[in-house]
Amino acid sequence: MRISSLILAGPILAGMVVTAAGTAQAKDKIDDSFGDIESQMEAQPVKKAAPPAGKSMLDTSDDEFLDTAAPAAKKESKAPQTADNPFAQLVKRAQYQLDLFTTYFPMGYSNRQVVDDHAVGWSKFQITTRASLTPDTQFNLKMHAVGSTATNEHKGVFTAPGAHGNRAKWVDVDTLSLAHQMGSNTVTIGKAPLSMGVSTLYSPADRFEPSYAADPTQAFRTGRWQARYDRAVGDDQFTLAVLPTDDVSVVPHKNSRWFGGTSSYAFTAMPALGAGASLAENYHDGAARNWGYLGRYKGTAGGFDYFGLAHYGPTIYPILRQRGAAMSEIYRPMASTLAAGVSTTIDRWEFHGEASWQIASHNQDQDFIKHVVGFSYRDSALANSLGLDEIQPILEYAGELVTDQQSSSGQFLANSSSSRPLRDAVLGRVIFRISNAWSTYVGGARNFVDGDHSASAGAEYKYAEDIKFKLDMSAFGGEPDTLYGRWRRNDFIRFGVVLNH
Repeated sequence: MRISSLILAGPILAGMVVTAAGTAQAKDKIDDSFGDIESQMEAQPVKKAAPPAGKSMLDTSDDEFLDTAAPAAKKESKAPQTADNPFAQLVKRAQYQLDLFTTYFPMGYSNRQVVDDHAVGWSKFQITTRASLTPDTQFNLKMHAVGSTATNEHKGVFTAPGAHGNRAKWVDVDTLSLAHQMGSNTVTIGKAPLSMGVSTLYSPADRFEPSYAADPTQAFRTGRWQARYDRAVGDDQFTLAVLPTDDVSVVPHKNSRWFGGTSSYAFTAMPALGAGASLAENYHDGAARNWGYLGRYKGTAGGFDYFGLAHYGPTIYPILRQRGAAMSEIYRPMASTLAAGVSTTIDRWEFHGEASWQIASHNQDQDFIKHVVGFSYRDSALANSLGLDEIQPILEYAGELVTDQQSSSGQFLANSSSSRPLRDAVLGRVIFRISNAWSTYVGGARNFVDGDHSASAGAEYKYAEDIKFKLDMSAFGGEPDTLYGRWRRNDFIRFGVVLNH
């Protein structure tokens, strides 16, 4: 998440704005939409490096390599046993999660075309499993089924590779991959996670994996179709990936209260198109010239975790261009991206920073550097004096520097600036662990460039190892053509339970 998602409500929705439109995957790195408080408290501040040479990349639960939440996979005997049957393994290793939530919105809309039910029910049933086809080959599967009381939020089942519809499906696949290891090398083919970055709340480099955001309060990642090669280099990892499909995230229905005031979920502000003008969305076809190509190296040295990556392919931030006298189109041009980041832990402090520089092909968009710096601190002394287990403040600043302007050609109506989140913003969160069972948080975000803002608070109660209750509330403010201001009538309270088996 781990962006994808809505931790702090503000920061994650910030990422989801661009993500959900199929226009960005710049999102939070916590899978649960509001962020699993317990997971954030327990997660190591420094990112894991690749497994040491000689250690199986299949023998890990870290979905940096494989999307497997089950215990580490062991090489099994080749003797014909029932347990070795791949179908039996899929059943035996299956893990299930059921999310049941109700969201209450106090305010409605005067525009009756907007579906503004005061109470919305939402559920997700998720299955994660895997099977060892050979001692060195693993099949990974993760699926979800989603239900909602919101009108028109879902339609059909399963998204085909390269499909460009951004309407959510009732049933879909998040991971469907084969991974084969050869010594220190692993090849993965299919739909699998593709996470990047080192930041905690917002990562400009972590933008290559699409998301489900038909209901942005419940956003989660949905994997990326890819052919990927990973090589362990000592404690480091080198990755090459080919991304052959122009995957897009699913977004709210056009009548959803989350759609905002413009004619596109991607933009917070758009120029007037003129009377009778129509708006279309243009996607790249499957030709190799439109594929994405990604290389990354991440490692650890001298107490620092670091990464560097290069990518060429469709950008995640759309522009608006003219397509005939009465037609405009949302288009994501090809672009080159360089990104790097570093994090370190000193005592109870964790510091991190990263930056991503995008250069659009043929000057079809602005060139810009998005960057973030931040820290977190784990306090037990003050917490214990207050009767708490631990307090963890997290603070980040996200900014942007434009390095070149879009071409002045008359075909371009707007650059991507109004689709790029957090161009000058501060994000914060404080987590209070009361006990092993109870945790709470408060947080928020403010965009200085537009003056919009969000605030949120929540609590989490772990009733048992596999039962968790959550309560969250969020508020938004700002002008209607800003990131958070577009949702100023979407203040909400959310309650739910998460069941694992």
